[in-house]
Amino acid sequence: MPTAKSISVAETIELLDGPLSSFSEGFQAGLYALWLGSGISRERVVGLDGVLAKLLENLRLRITGTDCEHRRTLQSILGLADLSAGEMSQVDLNQPVASWPIQGILIDRLWNKYSKVLGSEVQGQSFDYLLWDVLDFPGTFSAQRADAEHLAIAMLVLEGVVSDLATANWDGLLEAAMVELGRPSETFRVAVTGGDLHGPPGIGTLYKFHGCAKRAIENEAQYRSLLVARETAITHWGQNANFTQMRQQLRALIARSRTLMIGLSG
Repeated sequence: MPTAKSISVAETIELLDGPLSSFSEGFQAGLYALWLGSGISRERVVGLDGVLAKLLENLRLRITGTDCEHRRTLQSILGLADLSAGEMSQVDLNQPVASWPIQGILIDRLWNKYSKVLGSEVQGQSFDYLLWDVLDFPGTFSAQRADAEHLAIAMLVLEGVVSDLATANWDGLLEAAMVELGRPSETFRVAVTGGDLHGPPGIGTLYKFHGCAKRAIENEAQYRSLLVARETAITHWGQNANFTQMRQQLRALIARSRTLMIGLSG
């Protein structure tokens, strides 16, 4: 059997009409909720490698001297990469991060520690200073254009095949897909907290249980603090009172619908 990377459209249809026909019939009947990972947005949103590289460089640019809080925080982040003495000798804070011979290894080492990186704090600054200010969250995560995956999912929602979607993705690409399809007035009901479900129903409900970039940029006072990226925010999500109703909604979704996961970060 061909892999997901090499399978053709014709071979996929043969599978759905043959060995996977029961799944296909169930999906068409609306039995599945979609749980979406970061893979569907990888070609449209800055990837984790890009986020880490941009964060390190922007933090380096804010260093004002040897006795500087930005310098201390950057050194603390470098410490998370467990660099050897030889590797550390390739770090030059006077040169762009992209020029460091160690950059590729550094990003690889920090990849699975991204929540610790974003959880690092600069003394005297807000808890999400790295995410919002140093990374330039509004500039990094605004003005995004939907990709084929988002358009296909939006079409399924418009056709009534899918009504519930859950994702930890922040981006607004699914909402952008509706606009690109010429249906801006029939978009999703986006829920970051339970309170968002009290408004008028949308054509489908999109549960963004780790926050929403679009909402945070447009309504910083209400939604900025609900972006979940730092290690403490991830580990305490299950106890965070702001997400009590969201947890209840997701449990109910799992109980009432079959699950189809699309994208990475399952």
